[in-house]
Amino acid sequence: MDAYLGGGGLDQSEVGKFLGGVGEGVDPPVGDAAGSCDADPDRLRDVPVAVSGSFVPSRDRVDTHVHRRLYACGYSRSVSFGTYARRVRDRSLPYGLRVSALRSCVQLYKPIGFHATLGFLEEVAGSYQRDEAALLRALDAVEASRARWHADMREYACRRRQAKHRGHRTPPTYELNPNGCPRIWYGAARPAALYALRFWSRSRLPALTATSDEIASATGAIVVAALSSNGDLATQQRRLLDVIVAELQRRMRSDLWSRDQVAYFRASDLLTVAHLVETACDNGAGSPDARVPPDAPT
Repeated sequence: MDAYLGGGGLDQSEVGKFLGGVGEGVDPPVGDAAGSCDADPDRLRDVPVAVSGSFVPSRDRVDTHVHRRLYACGYSRSVSFGTYARRVRDRSLPYGLRVSALRSCVQLYKPIGFHATLGFLEEVAGSYQRDEAALLRALDAVEASRARWHADMREYACRRRQAKHRGHRTPPTYELNPNGCPRIWYGAARPAALYALRFWSRSRLPALTATSDEIASATGAIVVAALSSNGDLATQQRRLLDVIVAELQRRMRSDLWSRDQVAYFRASDLLTVAHLVETACDNGAGSPDARVPPDAPT
């Protein structure tokens, strides 16, 4: 791997070896349109997983370095979601390249994270890496969810225009803005959130909660409770979840970044997990109305 992060340039044969079969003369699917928040897998940073407080480079960070080197060598990052989707359906392409194109689609729409989204697609569609029917089902699932997200953004924009005409310039706090990086899997928000929680529990959550921080420990406990109850938390547990979210949001709004970047990233990841628990506990998650509390003004 060090060879890919060194000072020399990358030729197409090296690119093909690393990206899993993309051969000479083929533009590898390695990025999103310029400026997108989903350009690289999951995070554009080091993930603090060591209890001692030091950074441990994640695979996502390594992927980021490789992608930047590819862009520097002239590979375009302006390939659209639709282009990748057409490659997935193109039976004239090698099957490995079609699977790679699906992964590139997920790079552009991954509301529960890149690797968790791929795992969720395999759970709902089947073994897409070997079965063409499963590959097409996985693509259909991504496209359907992404279309719902776009519809939600259009509805939100319409509501905001109407509110501004009435003189309400500031969005209400109870209404979430769907723009940017989506936080739920539209159409199957609760199952996707539960899958993502299981994924976090197997991967990064143990390191995040291996600390004396009471909020981190409480987050780990609430994840266990959500998974064991399939998202049906008791009233007291929901109140604890509200406290966890409020405290983590307070930390993120403070000057934690300038004081302790490891703690900042840990708080950011814990807040992501807490939001997944919120989604998993919402029976109607996935529709815009489900995210508005019943006491909100109409």
